Amino acid sequence: MEQSSPGTTITLLIVGGLFTWYYVARQRKQREDEAELQALGPVRERVGTALALVARPWRISALENGQRDTWPLTADTIVTVEMEGEITTVRGRNLAAKAVGGAAVPVLGLFIFGNAKNRSVDNRELYITITSEDDARVLKVPPTLSQEARQFAAMVNVTAKQLAEKS
Repeated sequence: MEQSSPGTTITLLIVGGLFTWYYVARQRKQREDEAELQALGPVRERVGTALALVARPWRISALENGQRDTWPLTADTIVTVEMEGEITTVRGRNLAAKAVGGAAVPVLGLFIFGNAKNRSVDNRELYITITSEDDARVLKVPPTLSQEARQFAAMVNVTAKQLAEKS
């Protein structure tokens, strides 16, 4: 069994240490963001950690560029969710496998080795638009949070309608 050189061991320790430091720092930041959000009041609906509807009093809170911004929910607030793009499947050949297969088993190897590979490409973008008489904002969220975004929009729109009925 071959032993690794001291330089390789040191490099692995440094990379492992950096990864651990990054992971711990990221976890700490997420806990701080969550504590800051919980301090605002009861969270009624959310989209990941980036966007939340907070009660008592009703407010919308967004985390953008590391800063949390909060503004009041008014009776004229409207939230919409828009998605652009699509998931496409790209079909390509593994030419390296075909070359090796062709060399190993002439003619027949070209047909056996290196079948087409399917690869999905997600080009979707998801935007939440929040408009009111005094303000308008567009927030980009990960497309995987589509269900949460639509639930958030529905909850905000219903709550805003209820606020309008009370006034």
